Amino acid sequence: MKVKRMSNLKFVICAVAGMMVFSSANNQVQAAGWGTITGQIVFEGDAPSLEMNVKKGDKNAKDAAVCAKEGVPNESLVVDSETNGVAHIFIYMTKSKKIHPDLKKSKKKELLFDQVGCKFVPHTLVARTDQVVKVISSDNCSH
Repeated sequence: MKVKRMSNLKFVICAVAGMMVFSSANNQVQAAGWGTITGQIVFEGDAPSLEMNVKKGDKNAKDAAVCAKEGVPNESLVVDSETNGVAHIFIYMTKSKKIHPDLKKSKKKELLFDQVGCKFVPHTLVARTDQVVKVISSDNCSH
């Protein structure tokens, strides 16, 4: 079912089921029991070629020994060349009064947010309220 189309992005949600309310325009659907929502955000057409944030070997770059060693790609739009799937997308669902027992507490209590080669790794991160985000820099310079 095509849900919404904006610019060159196509939003698709498949297999809507579960104990949640999904609202689109004036429609509301409520399913009984637990379920799964799956889908993919797909870029239509050819993804643009983005300039590097820092080019490999650029001696004028800030912290060039680290940042220009491999270069720093522009990751403001990441599109998989095989599937045209768009990376770093977050889908937000409003809070439900019922939460599956397996999801009430996070299995992983600490998440790592690192800076490696002048890039954030992972590029995007979602944390829950019962998780701690440890922010570090593996780069041998202060940014």
